[in-house]
Amino acid sequence: MTPAQRPPRLLLVNGDGIGIDSLERALTEAGFVVVTCTGFPAGQQLLQHDHTWELIVINGDPADPHLHAFCGLPERQRTTIPVLVLGPAPGGSGTLANGSISSEGARVLALEAGADDVLLHPFGLPECLARCRALIRRHQLLSGAPSTLCCGPIEMVVEEHLVRRDGAPVNLSPREFRLLQF
Repeated sequence: MTPAQRPPRLLLVNGDGIGIDSLERALTEAGFVVVTCTGFPAGQQLLQHDHTWELIVINGDPADPHLHAFCGLPERQRTTIPVLVLGPAPGGSGTLANGSISSEGARVLALEAGADDVLLHPFGLPECLARCRALIRRHQLLSGAPSTLCCGPIEMVVEEHLVRRDGAPVNLSPREFRLLQF
């Protein structure tokens, strides 16, 4: 096996149930491996069983308490996986007279909940893709991303003692792991 650059894995959580097909397609075409789930419980399930995401993108309302709960999950807090929140764009700045939240208020809520970046609708796909790449770059620089060895369908993340074949985890004893690495 030789070290190889694998495509970044992205968890796309559709928190508001509104279709995000064009976003998912654009991310895939840009070279991301995208796993999409609808709803925060489904996202939590995926996060509990897989900590190898390079980025979590949440499409949802920054004022949604479920978004806040998801960002505060112990599984999420034990990792350094960056989170980008894509939210609807309220109008104005500050809290509006009718009690609804403003653009700035929405961004602040998402950042306070644990997001690393916030992008409010409407936004262009090129900007969204650039923000995704920037968050992943920053995360890799700060975390000293683990070296990954790839050979055909086999992927080995050395520092995490993790082996996958065609994306599915493979259980190996420590000796089997060392032999495979050799």
